[in-house]
Amino acid sequence: MDNKRLIGLSVGLVILILVGVVAFSSVIFETQEPSLESSSIPTHWNLQDEIQIDFSDESGIRDYRVQVVFDDEILSDEKEVVLSKPKSVKIPLPKPSMTLKNGTSIQYKIEVTDWSSSHFFTGNTAKIDLNLIVDTTPPEVTPIASSYQIVRGGSAVVAVEVKDMALEDVRLSNGTDEFALFKYLDDNIYIGIIAWPLKNKFFSTQLVAKDKAGNITKHNIPLVRNINAPYYRSNIRIKEDFLSGKLDELLSQIDKKHLREFDNDIEKFAFFNEKIRSEDEKRILKACSDLVGDKSFIDEGFHAFVPLRGSKLVGSFGDFRTYFLGKEKISEAIHLGIDVASVKNAPVIASNNAVVLLISHLGLYGNTLLLYHGFGVSSIYSHLQESYVEVSDLVHIGQEIGKTGTTGWAFGDHLHFGILIQGHFVRLSEWLDQKWIDENVVSVLNKARSFYQTRAVP
Repeated sequence: MDNKRLIGLSVGLVILILVGVVAFSSVIFETQEPSLESSSIPTHWNLQDEIQIDFSDESGIRDYRVQVVFDDEILSDEKEVVLSKPKSVKIPLPKPSMTLKNGTSIQYKIEVTDWSSSHFFTGNTAKIDLNLIVDTTPPEVTPIASSYQIVRGGSAVVAVEVKDMALEDVRLSNGTDEFALFKYLDDNIYIGIIAWPLKNKFFSTQLVAKDKAGNITKHNIPLVRNINAPYYRSNIRIKEDFLSGKLDELLSQIDKKHLREFDNDIEKFAFFNEKIRSEDEKRILKACSDLVGDKSFIDEGFHAFVPLRGSKLVGSFGDFRTYFLGKEKISEAIHLGIDVASVKNAPVIASNNAVVLLISHLGLYGNTLLLYHGFGVSSIYSHLQESYVEVSDLVHIGQEIGKTGTTGWAFGDHLHFGILIQGHFVRLSEWLDQKWIDENVVSVLNKARSFYQTRAVP
């Protein structure tokens, strides 16, 4: 054999080897089993809703098989070949042909094979055993107590008992927004505080309980709606020196590039008053979503808030403010807190126990401190000169948490104070009033405790 022929054979062999390596490392010979979408795996079934199990594979799904097993007996055995080679498939679980009692466990044996040529061209097969508990009973809801009424912009408190073998979620709805409920005393009693935000024209209260089988119970909460709460309207005159001085300073603290984006001072003012205000409130809402589970500092001894001792009210909640430069209207906003002032750098004292959720400098609110008290209730303190706590710190009644200042959009040393229900600002006059707290928060908690104690008696 001459050298040229030998070289040719060698090159050919190398090419064949390379082709083989590429082929076996390609999708055609991939060895990965079809993957199961974990979020599609249920644990309970109401036997009414269809359940589909999601599988995917890069080489495509070839076939699948589903066996239904009860008490070691195969009730059904279904197999399907999928010629279209889809990269994902939703496999419907067949409903059992026999009547099963609640709490009964039924088994599904599922096999899914792909179009890979591995394993001597038989493909890769994924196998799972799925045990489902039959649950056809919706959650049982028993009202315990609630506030008598809710005022537009205000809050209301609800206590309920919810029972289910596999409860997944309990929420209150005001017709627009949803509010989580929190366990109280045991796993079946829940406390919820709902808000009627000023932005919402419509309000209705409904509790929705859902279990892991997909059963849903809806229960209306009969709160009297009060739409007659007064809110002020204010016209505020802006001075030229504010636009060219303080506002530039505030904008530069946020991002210097903003200073080059405005044709005039009016655009600059509207940007800060509307966009930056909105961004601040979104940041606050996000922080309020970091709720500390069912842990609550709110109990039968909860106090009315005193945001700043010996202070004077200088700004009201819900005040609809229209801003003018001369005779021209340049912007508007709703004030979602109260402003109180006493002396320069006045001490800010905690009215109730809490945990610190947020400490941050916000564009409009300035140095801001957010405390979480439980049951979705947070309090906010803004324009602080300084604060004396850190995120996750526990705060106790009577503790000094900071000093008032002029940070952010402040026209003088004062404290901006607010109460939020799961991120929604609410009417302050309620939470500053011990009578309202006693009749709503404390009374509902007392009734929930009495219900718990009565039920616990053998």
